[in-house]
Amino acid sequence: MIARSQLPLAVVDSCVIVEMLVSLDQHRRESSVHTLRAHDKRYRVVLPALVLAEVTGSGAVRGDDGGQLARSERIALAHEWVRSSDFLIADITERVAKRAAGLATQFNLKGADACVLAVAAMWKCSTLFTWDHGLLKVGGSLDGLTVREPYVQGQVSLFGDSGVG
Repeated sequence: MIARSQLPLAVVDSCVIVEMLVSLDQHRRESSVHTLRAHDKRYRVVLPALVLAEVTGSGAVRGDDGGQLARSERIALAHEWVRSSDFLIADITERVAKRAAGLATQFNLKGADACVLAVAAMWKCSTLFTWDHGLLKVGGSLDGLTVREPYVQGQVSLFGDSGVG
């Protein structure tokens, strides 16, 4: 067994967590759940601090689908997930923000997506998991980092691999 401190790091984007919490798409939900459950087994999950706010502020979480009761349940579930998560949290510091500014223009990304990518690069993560098409276009453009969709172990990805790192 690999020591926890020797596991590769992997950033998980907010859309993966939202898919896990409220998705109606079974494939995306299962893949997202599997990705997050691999924390401390195959890699250590790093969440940019921004992701916590994005999860609870997501339209899929706080929207009116299903009425007020369903909305309240989704919001409660998201807040409980944030409170109980034991992942590494990466602050969005001035250094990260400046790196994100460069990455936003280099890869034509929205600010929040550029922050997620900057954290992955600066923390020397091997993988960034996302469903976001803008981030997925980055692919393997940054040395040592692969941007990819979540997947179930043993499932071959669009990139032809079945593992991390």
